[in-house]
Amino acid sequence: MVNTKRVVSADGLEESWASQFLGRYLLTEAFTPELSNADDGRVVFVSAQAPKNPRLFENDPSLEENFTVMRATGQNQSACVLYEQMYAAEHPNGPAINGATAGLVRDTGITRSMSGLAKAITGVLFPVIGITAEQSAMNVVALAGDPALKGVTGF
Repeated sequence: MVNTKRVVSADGLEESWASQFLGRYLLTEAFTPELSNADDGRVVFVSAQAPKNPRLFENDPSLEENFTVMRATGQNQSACVLYEQMYAAEHPNGPAINGATAGLVRDTGITRSMSGLAKAITGVLFPVIGITAEQSAMNVVALAGDPALKGVTGF
């Protein structure tokens, strides 16, 4: 979920933060006991490409003071990467955890929330240089299940 405006849930959480980081964190922690007992337990966080120089706003995780969609995306991606690294360090014998970007995927509807020049540029570029959802999924499925990647973690 990517909101172009700050939206707060009924429990007081900024929705992008809740869905893009907290949800992943809570699910991973909840499934860790089962994944730890599996022969080849793996967690893969899939996301869009993070903005350059993302920051984690530790004092304002809900971005109450200065919300922008790019700031929210960067913060959520930063939190995920830090969590993946910490999780891998805490679980050196598994389960493995890694992050992957979906890539520039055509026909996802992401441009619906854009306007102006950004929408015009992506409207031209996505059909030309974007990959299909199937192509994107092949990379993620390999990371999640390829036997050659057993034990690879923290990337």
